[in-house]
Amino acid sequence: MSRITVRPPTARFCGRAALALVLGGAFLVPLGGCFLKSKEELRQEAAVPPKPLDQQARQHYNEGIVCEQRRQYPEALGEYYQALHLDPKFAAAWMAIGNVHQLQNRYLQAEQAYLKAIAADPTLATAKNNLAWLYYTNRLKLDQAEALALAAVGNYEEEITRAQNKERLPPGVSLDSRIRSLRLGMAGCYDTLGWIHQQRGRFDQAAQSWYLAMSQTTDGEVELRAKFHYEIGLALIGQRQTEGARESLARARSLTASSELLGKIAAAEKLLTAAPR
Repeated sequence: MSRITVRPPTARFCGRAALALVLGGAFLVPLGGCFLKSKEELRQEAAVPPKPLDQQARQHYNEGIVCEQRRQYPEALGEYYQALHLDPKFAAAWMAIGNVHQLQNRYLQAEQAYLKAIAADPTLATAKNNLAWLYYTNRLKLDQAEALALAAVGNYEEEITRAQNKERLPPGVSLDSRIRSLRLGMAGCYDTLGWIHQQRGRFDQAAQSWYLAMSQTTDGEVELRAKFHYEIGLALIGQRQTEGARESLARARSLTASSELLGKIAAAEKLLTAAPR
């Protein structure tokens, strides 16, 4: 049977980032800005008592997210570096910087930022998974990528246990919402593991990882379930389980409304038509 070569999705991370000039090794100056403000607005802001440093850092981080969503990457990086200037151990800001560099195919800068995020917070599962994905997509350090994704799964499991015990719940976030978010994060880690196993020819482990990814989703998360059914189909093709592959691809087709995913499913089904039933 012909092997299907599939390019994996290119984005799987949460967090944001942007570029700054460092003057004298300490002062950060963002290149550009997200919003234009009048002189009067700036005067009013200057008259307000300064916020605690952690609040100021969080504000810059949030503004970086806005800039990144607008694809204003230099401005986003500037905001993230401003956050780090105020709070050098702000792990999420380092992760966001890594994400922006990864979006712009800056492999080394992204790797360094993710490593700094993990050093600042060794339990930051998303940073571990994003670094694992970076290694996988560059076909480098696959052993490390696998170890990072597995460690991220463990971190998510610990966070879910804490949430169920009502520990470390973010302000204003319900228990159900927190657990749902954590389970989706874990699904992303299993998804990364699936692609790593698929790349290494471990098709049975790839299928198992994608089944585990799907087990973290709900019936209402239709597109995610369609994606995982498709990926399971690819793993089954690798195992030469033709009928199982057809069934998985058919399930994916019945669930998705994505033209991109439908195209990938069609390509896989086309190769299967020549295979014996």
